[in-house]
Amino acid sequence: MARMIRPMLLVFLALSSAAAWAAAEPPGQAPYAPHDPVVADVVRMSSGGVSEAAIVEWLRKTRPAVAPLTADDLIGLSQAKVPQGVISELIALAKAPGSTPSVVAPASGDGPPAPAADPTAPVPVRWTVSYRAASDADLDEVPPDLALYREGQLLVRIPGSRADDRRETVTFARPLPPGTTVIRALCERHEEHDGVWRHDTRVVGEPITLEIPPGPKVAVKIDYLDNWLGLPRPPLAWSVERDDEVLSSRDKQGGNPERWAWLCEDTEAGVGKRGPDSVQRYRLKDCVRWASLWGDAAGVPARDAQLREFAAQGFGAYPTK
Repeated sequence: MARMIRPMLLVFLALSSAAAWAAAEPPGQAPYAPHDPVVADVVRMSSGGVSEAAIVEWLRKTRPAVAPLTADDLIGLSQAKVPQGVISELIALAKAPGSTPSVVAPASGDGPPAPAADPTAPVPVRWTVSYRAASDADLDEVPPDLALYREGQLLVRIPGSRADDRRETVTFARPLPPGTTVIRALCERHEEHDGVWRHDTRVVGEPITLEIPPGPKVAVKIDYLDNWLGLPRPPLAWSVERDDEVLSSRDKQGGNPERWAWLCEDTEAGVGKRGPDSVQRYRLKDCVRWASLWGDAAGVPARDAQLREFAAQGFGAYPTK
């Protein structure tokens, strides 16, 4: 009898161990894969060694839109060893469809809780645009105006000046949508002779591509050193800042000014009844069309109508002080 019981006991123990192992480690169990991109970023930061305090601070500052967490999300976050404070912050950020925005306690603990920011809302922007026209004393012509456009709409115009090393700075407020914003810089000279306007406009070789983050106010600073002395160096520098922190920047942008194309419509607008002169013919060979600067942007005004409007205003500084 003892000889029969012993093998049966061994079989029983082996089966019990296998069952326990299978319950603890289900074969083929997939790792937690969040569907919400914000939750996925949190898991990735936590797995990468980012501290709980840093992740919570990031969530409170950016206040991204988070889908409501499911039971599977909570289990998966716990299994991924995401700190409880971070999970609680995600729960606070999440909002159900059609409900009012959830509130997030401010990091400092002072004041009432602030509503979660809409990631698609326009971002307040404080612009500072500087233009320094380094003129040549032997040159009679006034340096061109600097004009910046967004989606074909004039953003700012700073008239050129013959004063040596005179820097003109314009500040103004104009919101932007979050995401990518493309600014085009043009060097424009508009002169009237006997009631007829002549327009000499060159397009700076590279666009200014700004990445505007959602959330509170940012500062955009653009500096242009006019290449009036004939030095083939890029004239543009810019930065996007928030709370004195530089989020993105670029220096020495714009390419070689000697290779900048002329704007077709502005050259054509100055052609007289006898047709284009030799200078205009040269410029029209490789000129750039206005519409080509803006891609598929909607609502871009026609350049000829824009020139008529600007002429009625005398091509003065914009925005006016």
